[in-house]
Amino acid sequence: NKRPYTFTKRDFKSLLESTIEYNKDKILYFLDNFDDKVKEILKDFDLTETQIKKKFKQCLDKDIQQVDYSQEIQINDAFKETPSLFASNYFSAFLKKYANNQAKNTNLSKILKAFLQILIGCYGSKSTSNLNEVFNKSPKLPLFDDLCNDFYGIFRIDLSRAGLTAVELALDNDSEKISLDKESQIESIFEKLGLKIIEKLFEQTLDYKQLVDSHFRYLYEPKVEWAKFTKMAIFLETVRTYINKYMEKAHQKKDGYYHDLLGAQNINITGIGTTNYTNLIKSIIRHVHPAYLNGSVDDFYDPYLNKIIKFSSKEKRLQHPHITIPFIFTQSGTKPLTSIEISRRYVDLYDQFCESDAIVVVGYGFNDDDGHINGLFRDLIQDEDKELFIIRRQNGKSKEQIQKKCAKQLRIDLIDKLNIILVDKNNRKEEDVLWCDKVTKILFEKQNKNS
Repeated sequence: NKRPYTFTKRDFKSLLESTIEYNKDKILYFLDNFDDKVKEILKDFDLTETQIKKKFKQCLDKDIQQVDYSQEIQINDAFKETPSLFASNYFSAFLKKYANNQAKNTNLSKILKAFLQILIGCYGSKSTSNLNEVFNKSPKLPLFDDLCNDFYGIFRIDLSRAGLTAVELALDNDSEKISLDKESQIESIFEKLGLKIIEKLFEQTLDYKQLVDSHFRYLYEPKVEWAKFTKMAIFLETVRTYINKYMEKAHQKKDGYYHDLLGAQNINITGIGTTNYTNLIKSIIRHVHPAYLNGSVDDFYDPYLNKIIKFSSKEKRLQHPHITIPFIFTQSGTKPLTSIEISRRYVDLYDQFCESDAIVVVGYGFNDDDGHINGLFRDLIQDEDKELFIIRRQNGKSKEQIQKKCAKQLRIDLIDKLNIILVDKNNRKEEDVLWCDKVTKILFEKQNKNS
């Protein structure tokens, strides 16, 4: 009978502050590659890049690739770095259009302001982090230890306004509601494109950890803090709806890693574990039941009974006598392995992996917030002497670099147990050999060598 609560602008504001503080390098990388991000968006945009460039030239009598504000804008020398954003053709084109007709470009003005606020916030946060490291070098004396402790964090930046405009734009404007065609003016095109870029920036960099961690525990204790419980429950419901919406397209795709496995020769799958929440694996590889290590869109949690429940329909869920919430471990440092069923998933999967010749990892990054899964891999390598195959897309890094990074993330010294396979984006092959065939080839070579 109590009213539900949802996350407000204040919550999103603190979320962005946390993002700038902890993910500033990711954000700056995004802004430094502004044109590349625009081209990614244009793959599914209403108009082609050629059409947009033509519209821009008709309006301003200039080609987009000729616009460059890098010489007209200089950032304070105290930041020690010059952002590549101002050399971006598209960001410069936004600025050029705004300068050409300031009075009418209300939303374009907000979009530009949003990016600049975030840029300044990131540089400010980076500078204060450097300032707080007072001594680059000092003698090992208690005096200096005390000074470092006393003054660490003395320099702070107020991030409360950094990105505030971006949050307002993202919450109050839906880019999908702006429809474009060949007759659309450059103002409307840039407005939709700008909103899309902000959405993509948030999609790739938002740090939900602090927001989720401060609310997650209340999913198991609704009576303690009802408002936080309902906020988190509605958040997870929204996440589930979002995933299901985009899975409709994924189910139509007939070409991917799961399909490769289905048609692979000389491979017997002993077990599959996934951090994905969708039922895509289950729908393709029907003979193996995957272990959903971070929950799934088909799992629901009953806080009253501390039990995982599956419902055959939405109506069945509504008929359940208790409140149930989607059982999904989101981006968080909190991963409680609640209920017997979840604990069993990990134990059963570990036993299945122990029976296999090798473990293959696809699309998993060994991040710190998945330490509960990293520990499983670590024990398989160190205690069970298993070979780990890591499939990664080619991104300019060498196999040795990826191998060292993964070993560090897993906290292991047995680096030769990590086999890296670098595949291309389109056909998932290395040296014209499909990734799963490459796994069996390397494994047979290793086994023959050892025998």
